Amino acid sequence: MKTIPAADEESHKKFRKEFVLLVITLTVSCCIVILVFSLLLINRIQNNNSYIFGDIMILLVILTACIFITRYITSYLMKEDHKEEEVLNAAEMSNREKGIFLSQVSHEIRTPMNVIIGISEIQLLDKSLPAKAQEGYRKIYESGSLLLNIINDILDFSKVGTDKPELICEEYDVPGLINDTVQLTRLRFKTKPITLKVILDEDTPCKLLGDKLRIKQIINNLLSNAFKNTEAGDVIFSICAETNNNNENVTFVFRIKDSGHGITESRLSSLFDEYTCINGTGLGMSITKRLINMMSGEINVKSNPDEGSVYTVRLPQIRCGTSLCGENNTSPQKISHNINHQMPYGKVLIVDDVETNLFVAKGLLSPYGLHIETVNSGFDAIEKIKNNQTYDIIFMDHMMPDMDGIKTTKLLREMGYTHPIVALTANAVIGQKEMFLSNGFDGFISKPIDSRELNHILVEFIQMNNCKNI
Repeated sequence: MKTIPAADEESHKKFRKEFVLLVITLTVSCCIVILVFSLLLINRIQNNNSYIFGDIMILLVILTACIFITRYITSYLMKEDHKEEEVLNAAEMSNREKGIFLSQVSHEIRTPMNVIIGISEIQLLDKSLPAKAQEGYRKIYESGSLLLNIINDILDFSKVGTDKPELICEEYDVPGLINDTVQLTRLRFKTKPITLKVILDEDTPCKLLGDKLRIKQIINNLLSNAFKNTEAGDVIFSICAETNNNNENVTFVFRIKDSGHGITESRLSSLFDEYTCINGTGLGMSITKRLINMMSGEINVKSNPDEGSVYTVRLPQIRCGTSLCGENNTSPQKISHNINHQMPYGKVLIVDDVETNLFVAKGLLSPYGLHIETVNSGFDAIEKIKNNQTYDIIFMDHMMPDMDGIKTTKLLREMGYTHPIVALTANAVIGQKEMFLSNGFDGFISKPIDSRELNHILVEFIQMNNCKNI
């Protein structure tokens, strides 16, 4: 099927619009002329007067006036339409520029954060350090992670506030999603005397279709909010699914109950307002509300001062398959990530133009016993492949001078290189993962590097492939 270019399509639309207005002009004018002519004719018949030349002149004058008046009106409407188009085009341009700006801001902030969090995590792996030094690095790591979450909230708030990003629907594993969010929360707030209880209804489908990343973000924001508002006690995370009329469509329901400060009824109405801070809630709650609305979901809050709060989220999802969480005997508490599997058979290449980033990536990969090589540019990576070098994974930075990671990856694919290439980037604004996957990458890890994400990539592309080859 032939595709019409966007510019041609726009000109066709404009032509059709002007043609319709012209037809309307002529139709209205003819109707008026016919009406006037009929009145004159009736008048002549009643008065037994003959048709004279003056009547024709009157009709011509009326016709001309009608055409001019109608064309003036249609011209005015066209101008207003053009003004509306200009406003929309200006808004689109502004959003594009803001998107570029956010990508640059994300890269500039996350690069030093990668070093701060990465090096502190590397040092925490060194068990020979004195306890005081371990404690110092732990505080740096936790403070860096907290700062990163604030930065993410600001960037996401700006992105979601100005754009209407499309939902990225994919099949996801419910117990796995719950485990990921729970483990992350426990890691972030492990110093607080709070017990996180997870209750997963056995009749919840194992597989659902929806925007996994945004659902994770919603749960992470709500769990984080619950832990911030609770000094000691319990946070209860309940998950279930309600079947609708059609078995394929379900409502994914999760409740998060804390035993914290609670919120007065007068302040509940402004809980999700922008720039409103109630008991430690910030941008994260506003973003959460927007994301839920994007997915046609709803969130309800019940709270009493000094008794805690209950957040209930309902999201429409599509069921995949018939397996239930209870049938597989899979609970979030039983799922674990075995980090730092030894993979001495693995060989990786890290491509990054920043030496400190290479240092951090190499430090986080070293405990796996991998053979690790590093280069400072896409040109050097291409030379490695030209010299018949192959790697289980190439970790490719995105923003590099002269030749960025996307261009490097395209050239490698054109050369026939088929081994996994994973984007390792500080550009982590919403929607970037899909952009990388559509440009020849096999995976995506944002900076600062999350050890659990890194472990998942290594297991998927090195350990699993090695098991298949045995």
